[in-house]
Amino acid sequence: MAGVEVPALQEETMTDKKSLAERVDRLETGNRRLKRICAVLIAVVGLALLLGQTAPLTPIIEAGGFILKDNAGNIRGDWRVADDGSTVLAMIDAEGKPRAGLGVLQDGETVFSLHDREGMSRGHWRVFADGATALNLLAKDGNPRAGFAVLPDGTTMLDLSNRQGKSRGSWMVLPDGKTTLSLRDAEGKARCRLDVNRDGTTTAWLIDAEGKVRGMWGMLADGSPSLEHFDKEERLIFRTP
Repeated sequence: MAGVEVPALQEETMTDKKSLAERVDRLETGNRRLKRICAVLIAVVGLALLLGQTAPLTPIIEAGGFILKDNAGNIRGDWRVADDGSTVLAMIDAEGKPRAGLGVLQDGETVFSLHDREGMSRGHWRVFADGATALNLLAKDGNPRAGFAVLPDGTTMLDLSNRQGKSRGSWMVLPDGKTTLSLRDAEGKARCRLDVNRDGTTTAWLIDAEGKVRGMWGMLADGSPSLEHFDKEERLIFRTP
Protein backbone atom coordinates (compact mmCIF):
# COMPACT_ATOMS: atom_id res chain seq x y z
CA MET A 1 0.00 0.00 0.00
CA ALA A 2 2.78 2.40 0.93
CA GLY A 3 4.69 1.64 -2.27
CA VAL A 4 1.65 2.60 -4.37
CA GLU A 5 0.71 5.87 -2.54
CA VAL A 6 4.15 7.52 -2.44
CA PRO A 7 4.49 8.22 -6.22
CA ALA A 8 1.01 9.78 -6.26
CA LEU A 9 1.94 12.01 -3.32
CA GLN A 10 5.22 13.01 -4.96
CA GLU A 11 3.43 13.83 -8.24
CA GLU A 12 0.86 15.98 -6.40
CA THR A 13 3.64 17.77 -4.54
CA MET A 14 5.52 18.48 -7.76
CA THR A 15 2.32 19.87 -9.30
CA ASP A 16 1.77 22.18 -6.31
CA LYS A 17 5.36 23.41 -6.50
CA LYS A 18 5.02 24.09 -10.21
CA SER A 19 1.75 25.96 -9.67
CA LEU A 20 3.30 28.00 -6.84
CA ALA A 21 6.30 28.81 -9.00
CA GLU A 22 4.03 30.01 -11.79
CA ARG A 23 2.11 32.25 -9.38
CA VAL A 24 5.35 33.68 -8.03
CA ASP A 25 6.55 34.37 -11.57
CA ARG A 26 3.31 36.12 -12.45
CA LEU A 27 3.50 38.16 -9.23
CA GLU A 28 7.09 39.17 -9.89
CA THR A 29 6.21 40.06 -13.48
CA GLY A 30 3.30 42.16 -12.26
CA ASN A 31 5.52 43.87 -9.69
CA ARG A 32 8.07 44.72 -12.31
CA ARG A 33 5.35 46.13 -14.57
CA LEU A 34 3.93 48.17 -11.66
CA LYS A 35 7.39 49.53 -10.86
CA ARG A 36 7.84 50.61 -14.48
CA ILE A 37 4.43 52.34 -14.48
CA CYS A 38 5.20 54.12 -11.20
CA ALA A 39 8.55 55.25 -12.55
CA VAL A 40 6.88 56.68 -15.65
CA LEU A 41 4.24 58.46 -13.53
CA ILE A 42 6.88 59.94 -11.24
CA ALA A 43 8.80 61.17 -14.25
CA VAL A 44 5.68 62.73 -15.78
CA VAL A 45 4.70 64.44 -12.52
CA GLY A 46 8.24 65.71 -12.01
CA LEU A 47 8.31 67.09 -15.55
CA ALA A 48 4.94 68.79 -15.03
CA LEU A 49 6.16 70.40 -11.80
CA LEU A 50 9.32 71.54 -13.47
CA LEU A 51 7.43 73.05 -16.40
CA GLY A 52 4.98 74.67 -13.99
CA GLN A 53 7.85 76.37 -12.17
CA THR A 54 9.66 77.54 -15.25
CA ALA A 55 6.93 78.24 -17.81
CA PRO A 56 4.54 81.21 -17.33
CA LEU A 57 0.80 80.57 -17.15
CA THR A 58 -1.21 81.56 -20.20
CA PRO A 59 -4.91 82.56 -20.26
CA ILE A 60 -7.31 79.81 -21.28
CA ILE A 61 -9.80 82.14 -22.98
CA GLU A 62 -9.41 85.68 -24.26
CA ALA A 63 -12.43 87.62 -25.50
CA GLY A 64 -14.08 91.02 -25.53
CA GLY A 65 -17.30 89.61 -24.10
CA PHE A 66 -19.23 86.50 -23.13
CA ILE A 67 -22.88 85.64 -23.75
CA LEU A 68 -24.47 82.94 -21.56
CA LYS A 69 -27.53 81.10 -22.91
CA ASP A 70 -29.90 78.49 -21.47
CA ASN A 71 -31.05 75.27 -23.17
CA ALA A 72 -33.75 77.19 -25.08
CA GLY A 73 -31.21 79.60 -26.54
CA ASN A 74 -32.30 82.56 -24.38
CA ILE A 75 -29.60 84.98 -23.23
CA ARG A 76 -29.22 84.65 -19.44
CA GLY A 77 -25.98 86.51 -18.91
CA ASP A 78 -23.85 89.14 -20.62
CA TRP A 79 -20.30 90.05 -19.60
CA ARG A 80 -18.44 92.52 -21.72
CA VAL A 81 -16.21 95.57 -21.94
CA ALA A 82 -18.30 98.50 -23.19
CA ASP A 83 -17.16 100.99 -25.81
CA ASP A 84 -16.35 103.57 -23.11
CA GLY A 85 -14.04 101.12 -21.31
CA SER A 86 -16.47 100.13 -18.56
CA THR A 87 -16.73 96.47 -17.56
CA VAL A 88 -20.34 95.29 -17.19
CA LEU A 89 -21.84 92.00 -16.03
CA ALA A 90 -25.62 91.52 -16.45
CA MET A 91 -27.69 88.58 -15.19
CA ILE A 92 -31.00 88.04 -16.99
CA ASP A 93 -34.05 85.91 -16.11
CA ALA A 94 -35.94 83.49 -18.35
CA GLU A 95 -38.23 86.33 -19.54
CA GLY A 96 -35.31 88.37 -20.80
CA LYS A 97 -35.49 90.93 -17.97
CA PRO A 98 -32.28 92.15 -16.29
CA ARG A 99 -32.32 91.13 -12.61
CA ALA A 100 -28.84 91.96 -11.36
CA GLY A 101 -25.85 93.86 -12.66
CA LEU A 102 -22.29 94.65 -11.71
CA GLY A 103 -20.24 97.35 -13.34
CA VAL A 104 -16.85 98.99 -13.02
CA LEU A 105 -17.10 102.31 -14.85
CA GLN A 106 -14.35 104.12 -16.69
CA ASP A 107 -14.09 106.84 -14.01
CA GLY A 108 -13.45 104.22 -11.30
CA GLU A 109 -17.00 104.01 -9.90
CA THR A 110 -18.26 100.54 -8.97
CA VAL A 111 -21.99 99.76 -9.13
CA PHE A 112 -24.02 96.75 -8.01
CA SER A 113 -27.74 96.88 -8.91
CA LEU A 114 -30.81 94.70 -8.32
CA HIS A 115 -33.96 94.70 -10.49
CA ASP A 116 -37.52 93.41 -10.08
CA ARG A 117 -39.45 91.10 -12.44
CA GLU A 118 -40.31 94.04 -14.68
CA GLY A 119 -36.67 94.90 -15.09
CA MET A 120 -36.95 98.08 -13.00
CA SER A 121 -34.01 98.98 -10.79
CA ARG A 122 -35.04 98.60 -7.14
CA GLY A 123 -31.73 99.13 -5.43
CA HIS A 124 -28.12 99.88 -6.10
CA TRP A 125 -24.92 100.11 -4.12
CA ARG A 126 -22.22 102.44 -5.39
CA VAL A 127 -18.62 103.17 -4.51
CA PHE A 128 -17.77 106.45 -6.23
CA ALA A 129 -14.41 107.43 -7.65
CA ASP A 130 -13.94 109.98 -4.84
CA GLY A 131 -14.39 107.26 -2.18
CA ALA A 132 -18.01 107.99 -1.25
CA THR A 133 -20.25 104.96 -0.66
CA ALA A 134 -24.03 105.02 -1.18
CA LEU A 135 -26.85 102.49 -0.87
CA ASN A 136 -30.16 103.49 -2.50
CA LEU A 137 -33.56 101.76 -2.40
CA LEU A 138 -36.08 102.58 -5.14
CA ALA A 139 -39.85 102.16 -5.56
CA LYS A 140 -41.53 100.26 -8.43
CA ASP A 141 -41.62 103.44 -10.52
CA GLY A 142 -37.87 103.90 -10.14
CA ASN A 143 -38.08 106.86 -7.76
CA PRO A 144 -35.62 106.81 -4.84
CA ARG A 145 -37.29 106.24 -1.46
CA ALA A 146 -34.39 105.70 0.94
CA GLY A 147 -30.67 106.26 0.81
CA PHE A 148 -27.67 105.76 3.05
CA ALA A 149 -24.31 107.30 2.30
CA VAL A 150 -20.83 107.73 3.75
CA LEU A 151 -19.08 110.72 2.16
CA PRO A 152 -15.32 111.12 1.64
CA ASP A 153 -15.04 113.65 4.49
CA GLY A 154 -16.56 111.15 6.93
CA THR A 155 -20.12 112.52 6.91
CA THR A 156 -22.73 109.80 7.40
CA MET A 157 -26.22 110.47 6.00
CA LEU A 158 -29.63 108.77 5.95
CA ASP A 159 -32.24 110.23 3.56
CA LEU A 160 -35.97 109.42 3.13
CA SER A 161 -38.05 110.47 0.10
CA ASN A 162 -41.75 110.57 -0.88
CA ARG A 163 -43.42 108.82 -3.82
CA GLN A 164 -42.26 111.52 -6.20
CA GLY A 165 -38.65 110.97 -5.19
CA LYS A 166 -38.43 114.27 -3.27
CA SER A 167 -36.34 114.16 -0.10
CA ARG A 168 -38.60 114.67 2.95
CA GLY A 169 -36.10 114.11 5.69
CA SER A 170 -32.41 113.52 6.32
CA TRP A 171 -30.26 112.68 9.31
CA MET A 172 -26.56 113.46 9.20
CA VAL A 173 -23.56 112.98 11.46
CA LEU A 174 -20.83 115.44 10.42
CA PRO A 175 -17.07 114.88 10.75
CA ASP A 176 -16.87 117.25 13.73
CA GLY A 177 -19.44 115.15 15.63
CA LYS A 178 -22.42 117.44 15.02
CA THR A 179 -25.73 115.64 14.45
CA THR A 180 -28.38 117.24 12.22
CA LEU A 181 -31.98 116.18 11.55
CA SER A 182 -33.68 118.03 8.70
CA LEU A 183 -37.39 117.81 7.72
CA ARG A 184 -38.54 118.98 4.27
CA ASP A 185 -41.84 119.84 2.60
CA ALA A 186 -43.36 118.25 -0.53
CA GLU A 187 -41.09 120.40 -2.71
CA GLY A 188 -37.98 119.14 -0.97
CA LYS A 189 -37.31 122.44 0.84
CA ALA A 190 -36.01 122.31 4.42
CA ARG A 191 -38.66 123.57 6.87
CA CYS A 192 -37.34 122.38 10.21
CA ARG A 193 -33.86 121.48 11.43
CA LEU A 194 -32.56 120.15 14.71
CA ASP A 195 -28.85 120.39 15.54
CA VAL A 196 -26.98 118.74 18.39
CA ASN A 197 -23.44 120.10 18.53
CA ARG A 198 -20.37 118.41 19.91
CA ASP A 199 -20.16 120.95 22.75
CA GLY A 200 -23.61 119.90 23.96
CA THR A 201 -25.64 122.86 22.64
CA THR A 202 -28.95 122.04 20.96
CA THR A 203 -30.74 124.22 18.40
CA ALA A 204 -34.09 123.88 16.60
CA TRP A 205 -34.66 126.01 13.49
CA LEU A 206 -38.02 126.86 11.86
CA ILE A 207 -37.83 127.83 8.18
CA ASP A 208 -40.54 129.21 5.85
CA ALA A 209 -41.34 128.14 2.28
CA GLU A 210 -38.87 130.70 0.94
CA GLY A 211 -36.02 129.18 2.90
CA LYS A 212 -35.89 132.03 5.44
CA VAL A 213 -35.21 131.26 9.11
CA ARG A 214 -38.25 132.46 11.11
CA GLY A 215 -37.57 131.00 14.51
CA MET A 216 -34.83 129.50 16.65
CA TRP A 217 -35.07 127.68 19.94
CA GLY A 218 -31.78 126.80 21.54
CA MET A 219 -30.33 125.36 24.69
CA LEU A 220 -26.76 125.80 25.84
CA ALA A 221 -24.64 123.05 27.33
CA ASP A 222 -25.34 124.39 30.84
CA GLY A 223 -29.11 124.13 30.25
CA SER A 224 -29.76 127.82 29.55
CA PRO A 225 -32.59 128.24 27.00
CA SER A 226 -32.88 130.79 24.21
CA LEU A 227 -35.80 131.72 21.92
CA GLU A 228 -35.63 134.00 18.88
CA HIS A 229 -38.16 135.07 16.21
CA PHE A 230 -37.39 136.63 12.82
CA ASP A 231 -39.46 138.40 10.16
CA LYS A 232 -39.61 137.52 6.44
CA GLU A 233 -36.30 139.28 5.91
CA GLU A 234 -34.72 137.30 8.76
CA ARG A 235 -34.54 140.38 10.95
CA LEU A 236 -34.68 139.66 14.68
CA ILE A 237 -38.00 140.76 16.16
CA PHE A 238 -38.05 138.87 19.45
CA ARG A 239 -35.53 137.28 21.78
CA THR A 240 -35.64 135.80 25.26
CA PRO A 241 -33.91 135.81 27.60
